[in-house]
Amino acid sequence: MSDPQQPQVPPYASQPPQPPYPVQQPHAQPVYAQPAHQGYNQPTHFPSASTHGASNPMGRIGLIFGLVSIGLEVVMNVIIQVLIRTNNYYMINLFSSVVTVIILLVAVGALVFGLIGIKRVGAPHAAAGIATGIGIAVVIGVGVNFVLNALNMAFFY
Repeated sequence: MSDPQQPQVPPYASQPPQPPYPVQQPHAQPVYAQPAHQGYNQPTHFPSASTHGASNPMGRIGLIFGLVSIGLEVVMNVIIQVLIRTNNYYMINLFSSVVTVIILLVAVGALVFGLIGIKRVGAPHAAAGIATGIGIAVVIGVGVNFVLNALNMAFFY
């Protein structure tokens, strides 16, 4: 009886037939090729944004700060429009200056948290990028507002 692993060789052939592709012989896997955790099934889905390592809380905090600074600016402008009807320009300047400092602090917070979120490797950067953009825009807007308030107080009081 012939060995079941070897193909039958016809009597007229000098060499056994070769397969059209190389046959790999089974051998033991090297130690480095084995998975680190035996028996652990790898997930077949992509991790969601809420899983550990795929979130960016600094970017989200920066985005919240940026949205709050925009909201404060809108509210401040509405209140200033109401105060204009009272003709009390000193009160308008005082209110505007105080609220502008608060807006500046919140916008700087958005900018700082946004930049920290952008530097985080392997995390989504959309919220951090938006927070950084809002922070930059609001800080520039507040700077212009400070200059205009200073000019207003210098020339009209």
